Amino acid sequence: MNERLRVYPRIIIALYLLIGGWWILSGPGLLDRAGNPVGGDFVTFWSAGSLLLEGQPEAAWDLELIHAAESAALGVELSSDAAYGWFYPPPAILGAGLLALVPYALSLTLWLGLSTLLYVLVCRAIRPDSLSLGLALAFPGLFQNLIHGQNGCLTLALLGGGLMLLERRALLGGAVLGLLVFKPHLLPIAALALLCGRRWLALAGMTSSAAALCTVSWLLLGEGAWQAFLDTLPLALSIVDHAGPEWWSKMPSTAAALRLLGLGPDAARLANLGVALSALAAVAWLWAREAAAPQRYAAVVLASLLATPYVFHYDLVVLALPLLWLAPWEGRARALALLAWLAPVLILLVAQLTGLQTGPLICGAMLLWCLRR
Repeated sequence: MNERLRVYPRIIIALYLLIGGWWILSGPGLLDRAGNPVGGDFVTFWSAGSLLLEGQPEAAWDLELIHAAESAALGVELSSDAAYGWFYPPPAILGAGLLALVPYALSLTLWLGLSTLLYVLVCRAIRPDSLSLGLALAFPGLFQNLIHGQNGCLTLALLGGGLMLLERRALLGGAVLGLLVFKPHLLPIAALALLCGRRWLALAGMTSSAAALCTVSWLLLGEGAWQAFLDTLPLALSIVDHAGPEWWSKMPSTAAALRLLGLGPDAARLANLGVALSALAAVAWLWAREAAAPQRYAAVVLASLLATPYVFHYDLVVLALPLLWLAPWEGRARALALLAWLAPVLILLVAQLTGLQTGPLICGAMLLWCLRR
């Protein structure tokens, strides 16, 4: 069995490279075969950074201006349907500015290489054996994240790395977690865990680094950037409410699952809030009772996926963390591990074929497994 588990990941990785390379190279210029930007959402990161370097950071949160910058980056006029919005807080655009220091194609190559490196380093830190690393590299979540040019590997590195540092270097671990300020919904979950676990030094480190990043962005970008970010929040949240089945099938959240079933936006948001509170209660319970570190860490990751209504299939790359932390999966739990490993592609297929969004069920089942253990 182990020998097959060593061979299958190599075959899957080879298929990723062949399919991904064909899809990208068979398109015109910097567009893939479907006419979308090579690198997917990365075009928005690079374009937001270019607007910052041009001295107009507020423009990144303006849909028309960011759309024009994306078209300029690709050298082709994108249709209005293909426009990508920038919904991240101001600290994130400082990092985007670094990406835009070099031409788009080179920046994308460096971004994908660095993302993969961060992913490998954290996975090896959790389980250094070659079998686990092979399964992690073949994980569909990694492929989805890379093909979309997204930042899930960075999220995984900061979340996983920060949590694992807590036991040895609490202040540094907390400071690393504070860098997740570019995804603000993660900070309250991490803060709750540290608070219930009485990790005061780590909590101080997280608060300090997050506050420092926000302060620097305020000083460098001014009040206008923060106001522009706040003005876009209603639009970002409305995606969950009104985007439609094509988008909801890609969103493994409770709100999206219920919208697919025909529930109204208010009822879907309320149900998502209930699931979020339950997930947070599980995190608080595990950390307050000093459960084993793998269970505590995995609960934080799973709660981050269950709590927010705004999450996409490529964000499931962070499932690599609980899959590795909770290994070895034995008995009936192996079926759950297999479902979680396949989730980044499985939830899409199931949603498109049946109209059911199974992402929250898989994440919820994994969180329950943490509680049982």
